[in-house]
Amino acid sequence: MTEHAKLDWSRLAKRLAIFAAVAASLDLAIGLGLAALLPHVYAGQQVGVINNAIDAEADVVILGSSHAMHGFDDEALTRTLGMRVHNAGLDGRGVLFARGMLALITQRHPPKFVVLDMTFADKQRSNAYAFAPFYGRSPVVDALLVEGDWRERVKLVSRSFRMNSVALAILANLFVERREWGFEPATGSLAATARRDDHPERPPAHPDPFVEENLMALVEDARAHGAEVVFSESPTYGDPRPADVRAMYQRVAERLGVPILALSDQEMAGFGPEQFKDRGHLNREGAERFTALIGLRLRSEFSNNDHRK
Repeated sequence: MTEHAKLDWSRLAKRLAIFAAVAASLDLAIGLGLAALLPHVYAGQQVGVINNAIDAEADVVILGSSHAMHGFDDEALTRTLGMRVHNAGLDGRGVLFARGMLALITQRHPPKFVVLDMTFADKQRSNAYAFAPFYGRSPVVDALLVEGDWRERVKLVSRSFRMNSVALAILANLFVERREWGFEPATGSLAATARRDDHPERPPAHPDPFVEENLMALVEDARAHGAEVVFSESPTYGDPRPADVRAMYQRVAERLGVPILALSDQEMAGFGPEQFKDRGHLNREGAERFTALIGLRLRSEFSNNDHRK
């Protein structure tokens, strides 16, 4: 190799080193800047819901998907139970998201009771990626994000990469006033002529084994920090959870001794189409009725738990 060629390679190496140093510095600066703003975001369907749930420091935490978010009035339940309740449900989220949410909540304030509505999502893994901005804060969250894949661990080294999906949400919702309660009432109702038995049977969801493993781990995580866990099944109008999802919860409940709270057929008969936004979700009126019923059931369950202790 000629002296001139060596000089060219040396210059190239120096330029690449400078570029890498600048890129790493920008990545660190952007990531740390957004991370500093993260705790001040209390609005939005992702960061806001997580931060609100952490800051609530509730003794009773409700986890689940949109069924939970639009069905459990945590303010009313707080009055019924005499303990601070927070609804940490979020649209479209499943078991992995619920487990990660519980881990972050518990780090700040371990709840006494955890109510997990029978949640399930098709995109379990991608839903768990909502916790990328919180990478490094919890071993449970880190494990959900990395999934045992070294490539995920390498990507998450990048501070700005962790914030990719929430950067705009952070800036748009910065310093919006914190919401005290997590319940979001739904509006609208089914047609008065809608019949409960007109809806076709839900096809199987085929949950992967890792979903059931994480459901069991969620119960064990909660109990390791002194919390009791209850599964619930909020009402639908002829559109129940897929049979194999309900069977999964039943297996875990029997294996780990977790109570399942569901309304009786008689209680369900009291819900008409006017109390549902759609066949899968309660509206405000339906949530009010359901909250009153499930609140009494939870109070009895929690009281029995205290006696057993």
